[in-house]
Amino acid sequence: MEPLEASKQLVRTHFQALNDENYQLLDKVHHPQGRNHAQSALDLSDWPEEGVPFGPREVQGTFEWLRRGFSNLRVDILDLLAEGDKVMARIEMTGVHDGEFVGLEPTHRSWKYEHVHIFRIEDGWITEHWAVREDLKAMIQLGVIAPPAPPT
Repeated sequence: MEPLEASKQLVRTHFQALNDENYQLLDKVHHPQGRNHAQSALDLSDWPEEGVPFGPREVQGTFEWLRRGFSNLRVDILDLLAEGDKVMARIEMTGVHDGEFVGLEPTHRSWKYEHVHIFRIEDGWITEHWAVREDLKAMIQLGVIAPPAPPT
């Protein structure tokens, strides 16, 4: 397999672990000393420049946290691009809010929103992660925030 395709496969496996709830897959793709540079949903705190741990167990914890809020959570990869030591994934996440999430009681509303994730690959491992998400859109879909009125 070509190196860039192998890097893209690591990212596919990362999201497959979430979709299938098969967290053992994370041990095959995440370096134990990986670093995350992307805050959780609605986290506005200052993060250290070097990021926080992003090894298999930390990623599993994030995935389990998401599943507690959205038992039918699904991620679909819309675009997957690789260049050098980075892979960029544009994804769509869907689900029904049927459990507690960021302090919100279940609303039983659907959400569908996009993220962009960037993964750095080194020696066949995911070693770093950055992300941009549509958190505001998600909160509007869950009914937490009213959408702004259209311009008049």
